[in-house]
Amino acid sequence: MSDPSPRISAVSGRSASRLNPADPALRIWRVFYTESRAEIKCESYLRRVGVEAFVPKTMVTRQWSDRKKRIIEPILRGYLFAEVTENERLRVLQSPGIVRSVTFGGKPVSVRPEEIRRLELLQEAGPHLEAIDGLLPLGEAVVVSYGPMQGLEGEIVEYRGERIVIVRIDSIRMAVSVVLPVDWVRASVIPGPG
Repeated sequence: MSDPSPRISAVSGRSASRLNPADPALRIWRVFYTESRAEIKCESYLRRVGVEAFVPKTMVTRQWSDRKKRIIEPILRGYLFAEVTENERLRVLQSPGIVRSVTFGGKPVSVRPEEIRRLELLQEAGPHLEAIDGLLPLGEAVVVSYGPMQGLEGEIVEYRGERIVIVRIDSIRMAVSVVLPVDWVRASVIPGPG
């Protein structure tokens, strides 16, 4: 008889096996609302029970009256992503700290794997990077061509002495701003007709 307990990879923190293995094609990245400040606890719990869960996080410095402290915070407060089948989605909804599925038009939102990868790239990049001035116009679609976020797509949205690249997560109608050196991005090539 096999051990039904989930195994978590020490390297990636991702589940090495699942409680209820299913055809990977049936698994879809779904989005869930969590209770306030419960995102990381929910992620940890779901991983322990064998669900592929992901909360994009960043390291920030917080100032208290007597000291500064570096802490890990979610990039998207109140959101958790999980790659689940429909039955697993219903079980996730019964998990502690999970409020409900994110829905649009009454249907649970699905997130493309590329969007999850974008969020992983943001997380790997760590804190905001110092920006330098450049000549890309506002509204320009760009691709990060260097650094830990290489391959990330976004748009130049604002100029305040530095360029800010916005990474859109279309499926949940959210965006994350990232400050990058301008020489790390290049204009996105839009394929022409035929």
